[in-house]
Amino acid sequence: MITPEASLRAEDGAYLLVRFEPRERQVLVHTKICLDLSDRQLSETPQTQICTTMAVAREFARQIADSRSLPVIWTGGQFIASVVFGGSGWVANWSIQVGQFELESDFCNYLDEPTARLMVKADARNHGYGNRITWADGFIETAA
Repeated sequence: MITPEASLRAEDGAYLLVRFEPRERQVLVHTKICLDLSDRQLSETPQTQICTTMAVAREFARQIADSRSLPVIWTGGQFIASVVFGGSGWVANWSIQVGQFELESDFCNYLDEPTARLMVKADARNHGYGNRITWADGFIETAA
């Protein structure tokens, strides 16, 4: 049982919601730890931190998430992916970006293209993007 007074944790289904607000010479990073349930939404008190750059803001958010093993949902982030043939197999690349700034990224090699795309889709879901993938390689999903 989770009470509003208790700290929300990853094992409860909690996540860290992060939003960046660039200013002229600084970046405000707004963080809120949330737990979505069908009958109510619980969250801890939101926090705002002033940072000097996007890199510092991202590191601040990562430290909060890592300290409680929380997954991060980057508000305003775009999940950009590609799958290309790389000599002996297929390379699946993805990144989460806010504007031109890369927040997270990963790549992996697979034996075939369908598996590579399936794994990119799984990563997108695990990072809170569902089917909202921008395919940088021009891939277009077709209805099954």
